[in-house]
Amino acid sequence: MNVQRESLVLRKPPFLALIAVTIAVLACNMPLLGGTPASPVQTAEGPPAAPPETPTPEPAEAVALDPCSLLTRAEVEAALGTPLGSDAANQLAACAYSAPGMALSISAAQGEDAKGWLLAGLDLILLFLGDEQATQMREDIVANASSLSVAQVVRQSLPIYEIIGYQFQAASELGSEAFWGWSELGGGTLLVVEGETYLGVGVQGMAPDAARAAAVGLASLARGRLPARFTVPVEGTIHVEVTLPPIDVTLVPAITPEPVTAQFVSVECGPGLALNLHLQITSQTGILSYTIWSTWGGGGDIEQTFSPPLPTAIDEIVVFEHENVDSEARNHQVGLSVVVEGIAEPVYAYGQEPGGRCPGH
Repeated sequence: MNVQRESLVLRKPPFLALIAVTIAVLACNMPLLGGTPASPVQTAEGPPAAPPETPTPEPAEAVALDPCSLLTRAEVEAALGTPLGSDAANQLAACAYSAPGMALSISAAQGEDAKGWLLAGLDLILLFLGDEQATQMREDIVANASSLSVAQVVRQSLPIYEIIGYQFQAASELGSEAFWGWSELGGGTLLVVEGETYLGVGVQGMAPDAARAAAVGLASLARGRLPARFTVPVEGTIHVEVTLPPIDVTLVPAITPEPVTAQFVSVECGPGLALNLHLQITSQTGILSYTIWSTWGGGGDIEQTFSPPLPTAIDEIVVFEHENVDSEARNHQVGLSVVVEGIAEPVYAYGQEPGGRCPGH
């Protein structure tokens, strides 16, 4: 796969065609049990024909897999703890789900397809990262990809993800080749390999522990539904292009933007199902909106939007009231997502109820 810093086009990986050709060749040349060729059929004038030996069964035919068939809407909503905002959407080799303040995706691939998509993910990272060490690590993987297993490609990719802020740990409940990674930006990714089959689940907008539990639970359901052999048909392309217009530096003032901050200063139990939330948000470019929600699905979401002139600082106490009592024994958290001017991705923060859970909640 050819990578350029300014432009990256990812098409359907050529590995699909290579696998199809390889399978066809193997099927046509599959040796018979016993390792000897079948005896030719004799004519009526010769000795009686020997009974043919039983051939080695051909491998199961690869089926086309729709990633959105691996999970039901109800299963995803239960894992996220909130209703989905729209139906699942196919995005190349993945299926994407979205809910207010949250997003989840699932992808699967096998063999060379899996290696191709793992390397494509690294290409997208390096397109924007531009880290020399990470680029060299990626080139080393590519140079040896043909001799590496899918699990080896995943393991050698982890340090590159860590360079951009992910911290990985083993997800041993899913096997010896399963890894959960969390980014300080508020997103997590689960990578699972069984043999030459790869399964990935990404979660954004949840607290770390809740995101991990959601990803592990959904991966457990999905991997039991994967066919023995499959391909994921891919339509269209991804085109990422970065074009920087000429800049007259004499007209640009020397301004260093301050970072965006979002936090719960405190979370206090209120009467009934209420919480008193002290939140602080700052952004030099202006705050467009914020959303507060219950990570366990208790309802009562608060959505606040702003019109110009946009506020650059918010320091207030908000009363957040759940709509439902939780019947399960678990800790409770509230999430905060903030959208600011000039930054595409929301900024996330989380707060836990005192003692893990307020009485009666």
